[in-house]
Amino acid sequence: PGVAPVVATRRPMPTPPALRSLLELREPATPVGLVACAVHASLVDAGMDIVDATPCGIKRASFRPRWENAVAGASTAVPPPVSVVVRAQDVGGDHVVFAAAVNDGEPFVFRCAASAHVVARGGVHGGAHGGAHGYEYVSLPSLWRDAKDSLALPASIRARTAAGLPSPPPFLALPDELKLAALASLAEARDLCAVGATCRELAALASSDALWKPLHDAEFGADALNDANPASSGPGASHYRRRYAEKHAERARRERERERRVAEMMRARERAARAGPGPYVPHPAG
Repeated sequence: PGVAPVVATRRPMPTPPALRSLLELREPATPVGLVACAVHASLVDAGMDIVDATPCGIKRASFRPRWENAVAGASTAVPPPVSVVVRAQDVGGDHVVFAAAVNDGEPFVFRCAASAHVVARGGVHGGAHGGAHGYEYVSLPSLWRDAKDSLALPASIRARTAAGLPSPPPFLALPDELKLAALASLAEARDLCAVGATCRELAALASSDALWKPLHDAEFGADALNDANPASSGPGASHYRRRYAEKHAERARRERERERRVAEMMRARERAARAGPGPYVPHPAG
């Protein structure tokens, strides 16, 4: 009683809705196509709408900040039009470079290897984090984090500046490493759960093993985990949060069982006291 429940999570990070919608729309057939979907979805998640894209959705995609639609009918001055163009360049092997330019300005660059984030699997739309045509994402939290930090958030800040609008909340604009350092100062599990309930981005960070392992070890002692999926041990991984939740629930169950037994024993004693001594029954002769 009085203790906020801790909800366990079974996956490091669910597929973001923007990415799920883009996968269904494009049905990418290559690993680079899946990476491009994740990169473009990170900009959608950061507050932009896709205006147009090349047929495969890889080489070029144009975005319009979502606030333009929001203020179109407002009485305030309409910000000047802002365009964000993301181009992709294959640089050999499975390496690809994404560049996001705001109003044809200096681009923000994100480099990655498709094989580090997409693997071949049997079936369609299979895998822990979705996919298409026999491919699926691995280490999606790191791909999503890097695309957000390298392209989506910087482009969003520059676009708002170009439109004369204030920047996003400063905390969300920080790199994930600094966000984790700030969240590490939270001393209780309920505080991390409260942060995780604010938005999808902070929900992924607030589930990180880097934050939950110290809380787990302090309350339950060190516990060696058998990590069956090392690829998902990044900032979004939540093995220790799950273990913390499981042990927290088990401890609460044991405590309820102990209280039930104590109450049952006390009721039995009260019944015996009210009944008094029983009638004398002579012992049969031997």
